Amino acid sequence: MKQQMLRAAEVARILGLHARTVVRLVESKKLEGARVGGLTLVRRTAVERILGKSLDTSSDHNRGPTGSSLQASSAVKSGKAGGTCQ
Repeated sequence: MKQQMLRAAEVARILGLHARTVVRLVESKKLEGARVGGLTLVRRTAVERILGKSLDTSSDHNRGPTGSSLQASSAVKSGKAGGTCQ
């Protein structure tokens, strides 16, 4: 099964983080993702795990309330966001 990947900027918007923070989290293996050429891609399932819900693909309004963003960024920074991308 093919994993759907999200760009760092998309993940940053969803989680309420800066895109560079997402890149650093992937590089430090605190967030499942990979560098592909000049892009940093993150597994959609890793973002959904952090949020505790499935991302709605039919809407462009995937970012939750501020509280969700704070919880999400705390989970990522504490290393509870998942392992490495294989």
